[in-house]
Amino acid sequence: MIKLITLLENRILIPRNSPEERKKTRLLSAKRSIEQCRNKPCRGDLDLSNVEVEELPDNFKVQGNLDLMNTKVTALPNNLTVEGSLILYGLRELRTLPGTIKVGESLNMNNTGVEVIEKSIQLTGNLSARSTKLTTLPENTSIGGDLDLVDSKIETIPGDLKVEGNVFLKSTPLSRRLSVEQIKQQTPGIKGSVVF
Repeated sequence: MIKLITLLENRILIPRNSPEERKKTRLLSAKRSIEQCRNKPCRGDLDLSNVEVEELPDNFKVQGNLDLMNTKVTALPNNLTVEGSLILYGLRELRTLPGTIKVGESLNMNNTGVEVIEKSIQLTGNLSARSTKLTTLPENTSIGGDLDLVDSKIETIPGDLKVEGNVFLKSTPLSRRLSVEQIKQQTPGIKGSVVF
């Protein structure tokens, strides 16, 4: 069996693109995808994860999932609509979730710099905001799945919060201040368990 190193050393197998070329190609491809969706909805999923995309146009619509994990996005566009799930994981410079955003299924904003959600959120899936600077949730928020706020700065949750699944609050200021029973009593719209 011929060893791969031998093949590379003898220049029998030559990598097609360097890592820098692959990165540049992926960025160009992402920009083309964004441009194609500027005036009409993107059909299916749009994966822009780990690409140095900095912004999306206003009124951007994705008919599937939108993955912006570890991009350079610092602000979400006005009237962003994602019919599936929105993944914002790792966007440390993102501070605000605008009130004009619409997400159909789940929202993952773990490890982001988000401090404020401007308007209530209605999700059929999960809201995951682990390790964020978020201190409260807006009134009239409804989560069809689980609410995960582990290691966040959450201090209060609104009394009218509705969560069909469980609420995870380990290592939060709220979990240090109130008991599970107090939170359940204060927020009767939580159908599942409250977990510290």
